[in-house]
Amino acid sequence: MKTTESQPLSRPDALRRKLFRGAAGGVGVLLAVQAKTALGSGTCQSPSAKMSGNLSHHNHQSGCFGGRSPGYWKQQQHFNSWVGTIPPTFNANVNEDSLKWEDYSSSISNPGTLLNEVFTGAKLKGVADAPISISFWGAFLFKQEIDDGDLLFHLAAAWLNAGLTPPPETQYPLTRFEVQKMWVERTSYCPTNVTCSSTSRWGKQEIIDYIEGMYDLPHL
Repeated sequence: MKTTESQPLSRPDALRRKLFRGAAGGVGVLLAVQAKTALGSGTCQSPSAKMSGNLSHHNHQSGCFGGRSPGYWKQQQHFNSWVGTIPPTFNANVNEDSLKWEDYSSSISNPGTLLNEVFTGAKLKGVADAPISISFWGAFLFKQEIDDGDLLFHLAAAWLNAGLTPPPETQYPLTRFEVQKMWVERTSYCPTNVTCSSTSRWGKQEIIDYIEGMYDLPHL
C-alpha cells in the first residue's frame, strides 16, 4: 500500500528505509548495524549453530523455547518452577519490586541457592576472595552489587531455563553444563565440541546478547 503524508511509515519500515539510505552511501553502514544485532536476532539456536551461521532453527519452529527472563524468575509466584534450584524463604511479606539492597539480608530467612554454588568465583563487588553471600533471587534484584552482575543476571535465568524440561516438544537450546561453561570462559567462550578461532569466540557482551535475544520468542 502506498505511503502518504497522512499515513506515516511504521517504525520498522522507517528504520528499514533509513538503513538502506545509509547503505546507498556505503555498504559498511548496513553491515555494521547487522553485526551489532546479529547475536540478538531472535532465533532459537544452540551457541554452536549460532556461531556457524546455521539458520535451520528459527524462532517459530515447533519445540523452540527461548527461555523466561530474569523478570519472570524473580517473581515469587514462579518459585515452583525453580527446578533443582532453591528459591529464598522470607521472614515476612517481601515485595521484590520495592525491596532495597540494605534490607535484603534481614528480609530472608533462607537465601536459597547461592550464585557461588553454581558459578564458582562469583562475588559481591568489593569482596576479594570470599564466597558470594547473595542468592540467585538476589542477583535478579541487585545485579549492580555483583561483579559481572549484568552477565550473572542473564546466566542465572539461563540456568533456570535449562532446568525446565516440560513436554518433549519444548527444548531450551542451552544445557546447564553449557551455561556454566559460559561463565568459566566468559572472556573467551567457545561452545562444547566446537573449534573456535580467536576471533570467533564470544566475550561477556556476546553471551548476554545471545541469551537475552531469545527472551522475546514465542513460548510454547
